[in-house]
Amino acid sequence: MISGKQLKQILDYSFTGGTSFTIPSVTFISTPSDYPYDNVPGAVTLSGVITPNDGLNISWTITEGVATLASGTSNNVSHNLVTIPTTIGTKTYNLNVNYSDGVNNYSITATTSLVVTASGLIGQIDNPVTDIVVPGDLTGPIEAALISKSQTEVINLFEIVAADTGRLLIVVPYSFGTLTDIQDNTDLTALDQFNVVDDPTNSRKIYVSILAVTPATYNFKLVF
Repeated sequence: MISGKQLKQILDYSFTGGTSFTIPSVTFISTPSDYPYDNVPGAVTLSGVITPNDGLNISWTITEGVATLASGTSNNVSHNLVTIPTTIGTKTYNLNVNYSDGVNNYSITATTSLVVTASGLIGQIDNPVTDIVVPGDLTGPIEAALISKSQTEVINLFEIVAADTGRLLIVVPYSFGTLTDIQDNTDLTALDQFNVVDDPTNSRKIYVSILAVTPATYNFKLVF
């Protein structure tokens, strides 16, 4: 037996050629949407909201390729990935929504991407006389003291806490794109305060402050 609402929708749909029927709308996101391969989060959540509008008998699945990761009938979608990607690249996930107009069945799909990036690095050299002039100057111990950052993190304002009087370092993978500016927290350019050392062997560029800095917190964002 169909409800009065369903009967009304069927009649409206029949007499108007379907023009009054509003299909469901869908949002679908990954949280986080990106992270560096060497700083994998403890959890990645795929979530979405289905607004039924005139759609009936709503059901959904989350898929990656041909694999079904989750399914349900709620209008609020949520799934924690069992296997969190660790390899550089992009994973695509689909939210497939099935619905009915009371007569026929239909489906719509929303897509979200999860990007595992190369690692950007930020920090400071803890020696005021040490500089980075060639790629080999960025030694293992210096690099190990730097903090990993994703592209999303560095295109927004981030902090470098300088505890010593050494130079600041910002390491940018080629995969982030072409850097056009380094800006401070007042949106003024700070690019001319850095020398750049190309490191093609490791597919990255090393930005090192021309001068050693005094201990303080420095705020920057990268513009691509």
